[in-house]
Amino acid sequence: RPGGRLVLASMAHGRTAPTRIYESLFRTFPRLAGGCRPLALSAAVEEAGFSIESINYVTQMLLPSEVVGARRRDAGSP
Repeated sequence: RPGGRLVLASMAHGRTAPTRIYESLFRTFPRLAGGCRPLALSAAVEEAGFSIESINYVTQMLLPSEVVGARRRDAGSP
């Protein structure tokens, strides 16, 4: 509904050597990583009719996560 809020968290693309190595291993051996891979959330959130209010990056066990906070746009908003 218009004005509704959404928060999503996902593994993010690597910015450091260890995370880039993990991504490289995932591309080569996806089962080794349990199928977990980075996703680009921002474009999908905006495409679904939400306006992004915040993006935060958190690193846990050497793996980065992206946390996106968004609000549903009104029906007449671009």
